[in-house]
Amino acid sequence: MRKYIAILFVALWMFTSCGEQLDLTPENAITQEQIEEILKSGDNARIDQVLGGIAGGIPLWIHRTINGSDSRNNSLLNLNYVNNLQGYDIVPGVDVVSFGYDAYQWNGKEGRGATNLFNTSYWAIGWKAITEANRLLGLLKDDIVGDNKKLKGYKATALTLRAFAYNFLMENYRDVYKADGVGLMIYDETTTDYKPFSTAGETYDFVKQDLTNAVRLFQESETGENKDGYTASTQDLDLAVANFVRARVSLLTGDYATAITACNDLLAKYPRLIAPANYGGKNTGTATEPVFLGGNNAFISFTNNPEVIFGFPEVTNSTNYVSTWLNCFGLGYGGEVGEHARIVNTLYDKIASTDVRKGAFLNGTTTFPDYAYPAPGGTTYRTVPSYANLKFAATHGKDGKKRVYFAEQVRCVLHEDFGSAVDESGSASEEQR
Repeated sequence: MRKYIAILFVALWMFTSCGEQLDLTPENAITQEQIEEILKSGDNARIDQVLGGIAGGIPLWIHRTINGSDSRNNSLLNLNYVNNLQGYDIVPGVDVVSFGYDAYQWNGKEGRGATNLFNTSYWAIGWKAITEANRLLGLLKDDIVGDNKKLKGYKATALTLRAFAYNFLMENYRDVYKADGVGLMIYDETTTDYKPFSTAGETYDFVKQDLTNAVRLFQESETGENKDGYTASTQDLDLAVANFVRARVSLLTGDYATAITACNDLLAKYPRLIAPANYGGKNTGTATEPVFLGGNNAFISFTNNPEVIFGFPEVTNSTNYVSTWLNCFGLGYGGEVGEHARIVNTLYDKIASTDVRKGAFLNGTTTFPDYAYPAPGGTTYRTVPSYANLKFAATHGKDGKKRVYFAEQVRCVLHEDFGSAVDESGSASEEQR
């Protein structure tokens, strides 16, 4: 019996307008054989009609809203902040032990235990992305892809997503540094039955092979305006994102030569890093009337951030509460409520004075006493404490106007995860490269 794919993964593609163009009957169904015939045809316009929606939706499986009423666990952005709290580099609030919301993570509660409500979100982000990547890869067998550059680009995108998702699950559920430890079940596009756990080493061998193939296919696909695998859009999974994931995986597994190669490739394409003047919020007002302009802050404004390789300007793509947790001048937990995210003083003291990242925090003696938070229910006066995070600080929007409620969308900036030091010129040194 022929296998029919009704409306071809209806969540990603509306097929009804394509039926007449493809000359298929019935209009809302297409067989596996017909799909393969179109993909082998080399007709990129018809290929886009079949796969364009699916491939275009692949990046959204990383930044999507997960069902759930708890803002801490309903998106990747929010879960990443929760994970950071468990590293003890961030102290949320003045009296964190008695504060329940952020203190739950800061006190080391297990967010990925079998009965924890957060567990579903971590697990769902990874495995749903893997499932969707495999669904696309199942249509892109090597003999079908052949020399078609568009199909190579599609396949590279799916491989990058799968590698990202497997690494996300390994980082959250496994000891990534122990090669003979427990890994994950390896599911590729050909898997039809349940698999046992592999070792961590076997899992990462699988991930590394995906990334090696993704990098090669992006290069061969001639993706991007310059046909070098890099796109101008910061919403695409392109060669930059593949190299980033490759660098991260290589660092985790001790493959430093590959990590250096991937980083060098990234820095060759994007040699400029964030300028010191745009690294976090800068006070252009006074000590008593601080002014932090959102439009000057590279972590709020794409215009001033040359490091962005993947993110979403549209706020509808991912539920984000990080801005209310990290903007010490905004409403929400990180500002008006009083649970400001602060750096641990012992870590702050170890940051070199020449490192621009040190300026993204108040020092141990500076505060903004009795700062006025013009909340809808009435102005709240609260002291912004020493060591408060200024990375996402903003009293004014990107248009220069002071906000009654400031909640600019915080971007996902993958480069930031490298955490490399930057000198005062804003460039990475040869040693850092």
